[in-house]
Amino acid sequence: GIRGFSAGSAGHLGQSVLLRAGGARHPLTADALRDRYQYLQFDFSVTHPWAVEHMVKGMREVASRSGVELQDIKWVVPHQASLNIMSEIAEQLGLPLDKFVVTYPTTGNTSAASIPVALDDANRRGVFATGDWVFMPAAGAGLAWSAVAYRWFDWRNRS
Repeated sequence: GIRGFSAGSAGHLGQSVLLRAGGARHPLTADALRDRYQYLQFDFSVTHPWAVEHMVKGMREVASRSGVELQDIKWVVPHQASLNIMSEIAEQLGLPLDKFVVTYPTTGNTSAASIPVALDDANRRGVFATGDWVFMPAAGAGLAWSAVAYRWFDWRNRS
């Protein structure tokens, strides 16, 4: 189950990930569609380093709160924003990238679904074992971040 959690946001950077139309405030119109305002717009010069910094921060915080040493983490299931971000997180934490569940090459960035999709993929492949420490860091729109430390329990193998 969940053993540690950390979260925060930086609303003042919220304009770094922007959807200009398609919501209640700015509904889709013919002009908005013509101008392609229905697509997310990113300021990667802000979001990329911010995501790495805060996902690393979250991992360290939940490790401390859970009493887990970073080297004892069996799996990291991060938000699948980009391979570069995942590689930088691994490097900054001193963890091998092979501890990371990576689905990005086949799924791309599925936004808020990326961690559940990666968890399901790894679980179906039988990657996790009861007792594994699974850490799940994320960063996303609004500029919000979180991380969870989870002690895996495989309900299929209750012995």
